[in-house]
Amino acid sequence: MLKNIVTLPKKLLSINYLSVLKELMFYSRFFVLVVLFLTFDAIRVLANLWPIRYITRPLAPMTSKIQSTVLGVFNSNSDGEISSLDLVHLAIRHLKAKKARTLITIGGMSIGFGSVIFLLSLGYGTQRLVVSRVARLDEMKQITVTVGQATNLSLNDETLAAFQDMENVSAALPMISTVARVNYNNSVSDVVVYAVSRAFLEESAIQPTSGKLFDDGEVVSRIESMTGEVAGVEDEVQVGAKMYKELSLVRYSIHPQIWKPVYVEPSEKAEIVGYTSRVPGEQDSSEVWGEFYSSASEVPEGVDLFENRFSGWVQDSFPLWVKSVCSTDELDCVDGSLKMLKNGNAQQYTKGYITEDDLNIYRYKIVSEKPQQLTEGAVISSVQFSIPGSRFPQVYGTTELNSAVTTIHASQSNPDELFSGDLVVGDAYAGGNGWGSVGVNQNGKSVGLWVRAKVPLWRKLDCGECADQYLKELDSNDLQVVSQAVVKAGDVSIEGLPTAPKIGSVLGETTENGGSTTQVASASGTIGRSPLASGSAALLEEEGDLDVGDGTQISARTLEDGSVEWVSIASDSAALSTDDREIVPFTPSSKREVVVNEAMLSMLGITLDEALNKTFDAVFVLDQEFFSSQDMQIESESAVFAIIGVIPGDKNAAYYLPFSDLKGMGIENYSQVKVVVADQSALPAVRQQIESLGFKTTSVTDTVGKINSLFDTIRLVLSALGMVALSVAALGMFNTLTVSLLEKTREVGLMKTIGMKSNEVKRLFIAESIVMGLSGGIFGLVLSTGAGYALSAVLSTISVTKGLGYINIVHTPLYLAVGIVAVAFLVGVLTGLYPSHRATKISALNALRYE
Repeated sequence: MLKNIVTLPKKLLSINYLSVLKELMFYSRFFVLVVLFLTFDAIRVLANLWPIRYITRPLAPMTSKIQSTVLGVFNSNSDGEISSLDLVHLAIRHLKAKKARTLITIGGMSIGFGSVIFLLSLGYGTQRLVVSRVARLDEMKQITVTVGQATNLSLNDETLAAFQDMENVSAALPMISTVARVNYNNSVSDVVVYAVSRAFLEESAIQPTSGKLFDDGEVVSRIESMTGEVAGVEDEVQVGAKMYKELSLVRYSIHPQIWKPVYVEPSEKAEIVGYTSRVPGEQDSSEVWGEFYSSASEVPEGVDLFENRFSGWVQDSFPLWVKSVCSTDELDCVDGSLKMLKNGNAQQYTKGYITEDDLNIYRYKIVSEKPQQLTEGAVISSVQFSIPGSRFPQVYGTTELNSAVTTIHASQSNPDELFSGDLVVGDAYAGGNGWGSVGVNQNGKSVGLWVRAKVPLWRKLDCGECADQYLKELDSNDLQVVSQAVVKAGDVSIEGLPTAPKIGSVLGETTENGGSTTQVASASGTIGRSPLASGSAALLEEEGDLDVGDGTQISARTLEDGSVEWVSIASDSAALSTDDREIVPFTPSSKREVVVNEAMLSMLGITLDEALNKTFDAVFVLDQEFFSSQDMQIESESAVFAIIGVIPGDKNAAYYLPFSDLKGMGIENYSQVKVVVADQSALPAVRQQIESLGFKTTSVTDTVGKINSLFDTIRLVLSALGMVALSVAALGMFNTLTVSLLEKTREVGLMKTIGMKSNEVKRLFIAESIVMGLSGGIFGLVLSTGAGYALSAVLSTISVTKGLGYINIVHTPLYLAVGIVAVAFLVGVLTGLYPSHRATKISALNALRYE
């Protein structure tokens, strides 16, 4: 073995590569020559069939001349050598001398190649059939876009404009999906309804089996970007900022040659853990509020309730360098002053914060909340406060001035005590050092700020001409009653906010419902009991009811022993739940035409023949998902719709109506958008752009990709099975050539005696094997194709009777046919190498003596 390895370079150097190259060129030309010869020979055989020979006989001289000219191009005819064409003629004569053996060998090769081709064609044909049933060609250019779980995103006119502006996008078609209450013959049913444009139906290949589609042009409103907005974040100062609060998801890159400090916290006063610089590509991370910093770049700025200023910071895990004197020859040293921080052999990545100056930044998913409107009852912020000494502020049940409990006040005994509560919006009031009037609500009404919290209760006593006196409200355990109540913000001292904030028209964070909704609870029982001074019975008429912040109402009553009992009573509104859904009429221009599916006809009890021009009443329910305002819910007026078309579909009842009909009711957000690309190859890039904005996309190409992957595996298995049959056939041909060589030993000796060279003898035997191999490959191709179409015809006979149309389960791509012919030639060459090599080794004298 070692000796062979040592001598291998010598053997490689001893090879005559020029001769090898000439041999390869010969076989290349010989391949084309044999294919053309067999083609012309097959044409000649067909031309001699009756009655074709009577038509082709006058053309024989011309075809013979064409054949000679074409074959002469690829015929090798060197001086002193037999031409390639003569070798082919001689090989065919040898094969014809043993017709039975030749036919059996070629038949075996045909079966072997036919098995491979048939199985592969079956795989390709079945794949095409399945894909054609799953998706049309046009669907391979479509993307369905939805918001997925990203509740802060919406599909609206601005989004449509962004999709339409993307490269290679030819259309962005919205769809509104909702539920309608359909009334037909006094029977009411809930039906799924889709508001779409005609273009949407056409792109979805929805064709009516009866009637027609409605006429409604594509509805896409193009909204220009508002000045001062960058990916949804306004350049003006935003209210409701808070340390570490997330603003958006971002894609960023640091400017070249810039080293930025990485802070432990979003503050320039925080510890610097290292420095980072630009890395290849763009990084995905998040943007948060942090300490304010000055920047020449456009960086988001915000303020909180107390007018503390904030700036945008990028939070991420950064590759770090530290300041350290190092040699520039070291791989982890930069400029001799920055050394790479490593964790083992890898660079260390550490979570931290960087400022947004010197960054290219793109915000693609805004998660910050909109500021709160000045709505009565809306919570502005959580605060801590105290009641200044000797003050007894009036207690109110709500933030309305008429809810005062005239005899109940709040105060505190411990001057260092702080109460926790909520700063809320309510009625405006006089005085209060600015707290009583901080702005106007959406209706233009002046509003002030109030504090809602649990406070100690005191009762004011009226003792005639004496000064005001207050007594603690005590419970049965002689402990002071502490209850939730509302006081004017101007009557207390709010920690950290000595003066009323300058709110303007917006402030704070959005509450869950964006409005003033009171959670009502039911309670009962004695809250507290307080002894009264002499003469207090006369005060009963002045005693009021105290509405605490959770909706429970406290009533005061005097007991027989002269004490006052506070009893909680469920508010009358506890069981009320009103539906504020607004009734909206259709616009006069609405078409009120629909296309229904067969399932809906079945539900309504209408036959297909009588469906057209039938009418039914419908009411549409549109929830808040279709509007930018979270508390917006509408219901359409009952309207009459006419059926103008019927489409297939017998599973779920549904119908389509013009997109403009529902759009005209003020809908702002859509259920989904169908994005159509101009070229199928551009679909992945467009999907990536849309998904980078935070939207969810689906496409039929996902299903087709899985189908293709499955059939790739199936074809691999089928190819393996076919190769078994081909291998058996190749062994049969090898055996035939070997036996033929033994029978032609004397003939080989005679050919050498008359001057035939060993190389020519070799080529003669290879020519025989090539002719048999190519004949087997071509006949196998013809036989497998015929068998495939015959099978398709049988299956189609069954499918047509069931209304499924013609089914073709075989498909032979051109590259497969060409590949099979090339493989047949290669098999012929490889099979004939050994017999031809043995023929060259036969001695002419010994061959003549061979019996």
